[in-house]
Amino acid sequence: MEQPDELTFIRNTAAKTRTSAVTGPAAVLIHGIKPLDRVEVVDLVLPGQVNPSMRHLWPKNSRFRSGYLPSEHIRTKEGVRVVSLIRALFDTHRYYGEIAGATAIDAARKKWPSLTTPELHQRAESIARCKGIKKFRQAIDASRDDMDSALDTRARLTLEAADLPEVKSLEFQANITFEDPQGRLSNYRVDALINGFLICEFDGLVKYQEKFGETVQDVLAKERMREHHLLTAGFPIVRAHWAELDPENPDASSFVNRLRQALERYPVPHQPPARHIKVGT
Repeated sequence: MEQPDELTFIRNTAAKTRTSAVTGPAAVLIHGIKPLDRVEVVDLVLPGQVNPSMRHLWPKNSRFRSGYLPSEHIRTKEGVRVVSLIRALFDTHRYYGEIAGATAIDAARKKWPSLTTPELHQRAESIARCKGIKKFRQAIDASRDDMDSALDTRARLTLEAADLPEVKSLEFQANITFEDPQGRLSNYRVDALINGFLICEFDGLVKYQEKFGETVQDVLAKERMREHHLLTAGFPIVRAHWAELDPENPDASSFVNRLRQALERYPVPHQPPARHIKVGT
């Protein structure tokens, strides 16, 4: 039997309770943010200081969380009673861990530019007494508004955990522009740029899927041409896939090891390569 989509699954599960509100990754999804993993269990919390019933009375595929939920943190979205965005982010972080929490915070900041670090801290004042708030505030401080995907956040966390002394500067979503003799511009955005010249590319399945009007072969040919231009312009490239990124054990990450080798092989240049390059002149 085909599984229902996640939103339908969350609605159906939440509808089996009268007063509880959805929280955690399910609430993050209701707010319009894709969580790290597919939602297969719906976290629920009761309003006020009400304790959940015995486990055998819980709806199937649900999990009740204990804790105080004031009325001002309850919303109705998509026909579902759900906690506020800041509570959803906080519960995702404290119940599902740093990677899941950071992914949700980065995605929220990407979706809503108004969610700056100060704004998130201000909203977190309303949950300031909750257990786990210190680590959540640290995650807010480390979050960014330029992460395009969960893969980018995973890479960010891996690089931060590795804390390589050779890394003097780290820029995400950096733009490098090539101009042909006719003045036509090709703008290449790279996932990360270390020390102004060493490119890190984080490759997911989506990057090499067919796009409208293009075959997979077309996409790969463009990627090869892009890589040729960048290498010729003096930008070495280190690539990584999801499984090679490990924020919890960066020393075991093959990406981190390749990055160390690249940093030894390519010392920081006195003058980083230009970001606007004229070709064919």
